[in-house]
Amino acid sequence: MNKCIDCGKELNNFYAKRCKKCWYKSNKGKYNGNYKIGKYCNNNYCVDCGEKIFVESKRCMKCYGKIISKKLIGRIFTKEHRIKIGLAHKNKLVSLDTRIKLSVSHGGTGIPYEHRKYPHEFYLIRNYILNRDNHICQNCGVIGNTIHHIDYNKQNCKETNLITVCNKCNLQANFNKNYWQNIYQEKIELLVIKPKGNNPKII
Repeated sequence: MNKCIDCGKELNNFYAKRCKKCWYKSNKGKYNGNYKIGKYCNNNYCVDCGEKIFVESKRCMKCYGKIISKKLIGRIFTKEHRIKIGLAHKNKLVSLDTRIKLSVSHGGTGIPYEHRKYPHEFYLIRNYILNRDNHICQNCGVIGNTIHHIDYNKQNCKETNLITVCNKCNLQANFNKNYWQNIYQEKIELLVIKPKGNNPKII
């Protein structure tokens, strides 16, 4: 077992020389690699706020943090701008040529959807299922945007095998599959017998 060279504490990491506490102590003040003459450094000031700093840097930690946070936030869109973007992309279908180019650029042979788990039919029927269920999770009643395959066969894209759920319920359905299959089978049967609104019955 490896031991810390300062306090002698046993270390889990074979390659480490110090424990966390001793490592922070060893990098503090004049022992830090960026330390520049310490308190005797008279020429090192933050370029933004003018505060005196004792490390070899252009900015103090406060000003540096402000710059980083702005970069992380990125571009902020207004609500109106987001609505415009949504409308611009609504019902926009990608052409077959574009899908072939995308497949080739990702290392495929040019057959669209060849590397996806779901068949092409699933993407065609997905919006219909969401509208049929009014974008509501059929298990807990919150807003749901995920389509669940009742029999867990991703190739079976019949309307009677697809139901809208939320992400939480979709994750739950990965465990105790027989139980959830029976639950969702009952729910889809109710949707078939008593369809919502003026939607036609599912065959």
